[in-house]
Parts: sequence; structure tokens; C-alpha cells
Amino acid sequence: MLPELSWRNPNLKGTQPYFSVTIRHIAPVSRMRYGGDPNQYTVFTPVSDLTELDQPSKVTQMIGAENIAKLQQKLAGIMERTETRILRLRADISILPTQNLAEKK
Repeated sequence: MLPELSWRNPNLKGTQPYFSVTIRHIAPVSRMRYGGDPNQYTVFTPVSDLTELDQPSKVTQMIGAENIAKLQQKLAGIMERTETRILRLRADISILPTQNLAEKK
């Protein structure tokens, strides 16, 4: 089951039409007590325009391509596979919250 895609980041205006979903499977390093795959990490990134996918990732922009290459070398021994998907939010068939939960606080 995918996490809630209708959550709204209070720093972004409106609902993002797309999400980049990166799933990384790593070699066993820990054990989950209840549910889920203990060797899977999932990152959801809101995407407002598909042209953003042509740009370097936000992490690459922040730390630079050289540091990303160093990180990838360190992870090479434990990373089993990486998968990236692009999901499209369909507001016409989604139940969107009427108020941002972060705004209620």
C-alpha cells in the first residue's frame, strides 16, 4: 500500500500533480518487528512539472555531483536495486483533504 499522496506540504502552494517515488532495496542490515520490508526505503518527492525530471535531483543540487558519486560508491556494496516511478495524482478520482493537516496545528 502506498502512503497517503493527498498530504499537503505547508511550504508548497496547492497539491502537486506528480510524485517521484524512489524505492531502494538494500542488503539485510536490520529487522522490522511488525510489517513492512526492513530492507526497503521509499522516498516520495512532489513534482509540480515534469520538466523537473530533466534537472539534477534536489540532493545532487545541494551536495554536488562529486559527493553523489562518492555516496554511490559507499552504497555499492549494500544496494541491491533501485527503482524510480512517476505517479500522477488524479484529483478527479481522489479524496483530497479539505484542509491541510499541518495548518490545523
